[in-house]
Amino acid sequence: MKKLFLFFAGIAVSFTSCVDSDYDLSNVNTDNITLGAEELRCPLATVRVALDDLRQNGTDIREVCAEADDWLATNTGREFLDLKRLMNDEAYFNELAGELLEEMAADPTKRKAVAGRVYDRYRDEFLSMMGVPQSIGRSRFVEVYVTRFGDDDRLREKTVEVARRFLEGIEIEPMEFQLDRINISSDMFDMLTQNLDPRDDTDPESTLSLEGTITSVVPLSYRLTPEFIPAGIRFMMPVDAEIEGPQTLPSTQIFAENLDAVIRGVRIVIPVSLERYYFKRPFVGGDQLVIKLSLMKRGGLQIDF
Repeated sequence: MKKLFLFFAGIAVSFTSCVDSDYDLSNVNTDNITLGAEELRCPLATVRVALDDLRQNGTDIREVCAEADDWLATNTGREFLDLKRLMNDEAYFNELAGELLEEMAADPTKRKAVAGRVYDRYRDEFLSMMGVPQSIGRSRFVEVYVTRFGDDDRLREKTVEVARRFLEGIEIEPMEFQLDRINISSDMFDMLTQNLDPRDDTDPESTLSLEGTITSVVPLSYRLTPEFIPAGIRFMMPVDAEIEGPQTLPSTQIFAENLDAVIRGVRIVIPVSLERYYFKRPFVGGDQLVIKLSLMKRGGLQIDF
């Protein structure tokens, strides 16, 4: 579980450092705190997600996608693998399978790549079918597979079967981050939470919301569903790989008890639901996701500087 970067009072501090002072109205930094006639925005925290945080059963998602490239025909007009459609559209998978078999038939390099993946992951399921011993080495296995592929219907059918199994199993494990206690003065807490309209107000004017942006550079579209435990805050945010730059998070209304739990320290669990993999785009270095969270108070402001 990683710790987050905290932004309050205009000071960025790592949780491995200490916060020098509580937040009070005398040290507002206007570079970070935005005050309008009826609005107050306060940066809260930044979640930075590296490639090492994006994993499937302990494997870096970049390695998972590299293997997916071998199970897909990549020399077609397709730009992405639709992972949601793959799960419930038989015709779609049949198209992918046909394209894979066609590319393998035409490209010896592709056949060798798939044969290597078969040996590494599914070898035991292929040994008896191919009539080779348990002790066969990888290079010899690949050689036999490549030789027999064009004339062996069962070998091709089994290859399609395991390709489907792998592609349908692509996922990212939930990510977890720890947001430790935030030093915020009672004056600041009161300013953010006073005069809030009640939960049952269908048209509230005085509200406190969790807002922000997410910037993603991974060649994946997905949905995140962060949950702040035990603050009772949960929301869904779609992330589209076709959009460059920051994407706006949904505004999530919170109340005094939610904010109180957040400032005492919360665990943020972020399940990931993959939707598309853009296999013709490369992975890049650096932070893969940057989620910037802020608090927005609208209406009901009472500020005395």
